[in-house]
Amino acid sequence: MRAHFGLLLALLVCTPAFAEFVLIPEGSTVEPGGVLSITLLVQNDSSTEELHVDLPARLVLRTRGVAAAPDIVLSPGISEPKQANVAAGGFLRFHYAGRLPDGLLGNLVLEPIGLDSAPLGISVTKSEDAKPEAMEPLPANGGQPEPAPSDAAKAEAAVSAAGPSDRDAARFVTAFSPYDPNYIVAGWNGPTNVKFQISLKFRLFNPDTQTPFLEKLYIAYSQTSIWQVGESSAPFYDSSYRPSVFFLDEDISQWPFRDRSRLGFQTGFEHESNGKDGAASRSINTAFVRPILTFPFKQGRFISIAPKIY
Repeated sequence: MRAHFGLLLALLVCTPAFAEFVLIPEGSTVEPGGVLSITLLVQNDSSTEELHVDLPARLVLRTRGVAAAPDIVLSPGISEPKQANVAAGGFLRFHYAGRLPDGLLGNLVLEPIGLDSAPLGISVTKSEDAKPEAMEPLPANGGQPEPAPSDAAKAEAAVSAAGPSDRDAARFVTAFSPYDPNYIVAGWNGPTNVKFQISLKFRLFNPDTQTPFLEKLYIAYSQTSIWQVGESSAPFYDSSYRPSVFFLDEDISQWPFRDRSRLGFQTGFEHESNGKDGAASRSINTAFVRPILTFPFKQGRFISIAPKIY
């Protein structure tokens, strides 16, 4: 019994070394077409084992919600190593940089492709004074397991700024995105009416889940209402509520024409109801399949074809 307890305690204490990757922007804003510089923070979660890491030859970031935007490719600095050893409970920093595609503007969410890391948020704005940031190489000892004391203090601040609670909050916020069109219109033919639609989807699992299928599962909620603001009591004439659950792959990697177009695929189940019961009730349940074919053009323009088969 004592031997079994000792073995259990050893298994609990001696956890295998595991690398955690955190992407940290080296500037709060970037100009359109400018250089995006990123610090890749590699942490060793093990308290007992040194970790050997093969560093990515490049970082590929995809802009969420902009179907036609080309991928952003970041390359390592000139002096960056291809491999590194991270001490138990330690961390190392590595610098990557690359140019943003023309036409990207606003607050963007960038998802790393092929790297287990939380999405990255940046702001792309035009500024007369801002200049593209140059790629900053690491010091000569950048590949050593232990950073210098001054670097350690900076890295500690970076880890604190992107700690577990902040990363979880960022993942939760970036899991929301628009689904069907969101709009509000007004018109009149006698009384004044306002029609609006609210539609959001929520990714159920984080992008770094060990089962790739799960990270493409979503739930969504859409509501369309007609509001008679011209009447004395401003009643809602009609409303439709549409919760849904579905699988969505926005870019099928096996698509043979990826250099000229992007193919997505969606399938799921949708319920639509007016929220009433009895004789006034109206509802329908729909199973659907929707291929999504997108043809990108210059400056972020695109044409998308998405027939819904149900």
